[in-house]
Order: sequence, then structure tokens, then C-alpha cells
Amino acid sequence: MIKEQALSRNDLAKIWNASCGKHEAIEKNVHDLLAKLAWDFSPEQLEQLFDCFR
Repeated sequence: MIKEQALSRNDLAKIWNASCGKHEAIEKNVHDLLAKLAWDFSPEQLEQLFDCFR
């Protein structure tokens, strides 16, 4: 999905929000997943991800 630019900003927000308020192990897993996927993110997706971490 990412390499084909099919992951929308809304999709990214849903992934991020799915981990909010969950057990810290779940949050860490989501953060680790997003960190690995970030290599293929567009500049806009990266900016959104950085905003989430702030």
C-alpha cells in the first residue's frame, strides 16, 4: 500500500489512533511498525507522523 501511495493520511491517523490509550506494549508495536514503514512514506506522511510523535 505504501509503495503504491495507497495509504492515505486518514489511514495513517487511524493506525496511530488505534494505539492511543492502549497497553504500552501495543503502543510500542505500532510505533515500531510505523518506524519501519516510514522509509517508504511520502514527505506529507512523514510530516504527519512527526506531528503525531510531538
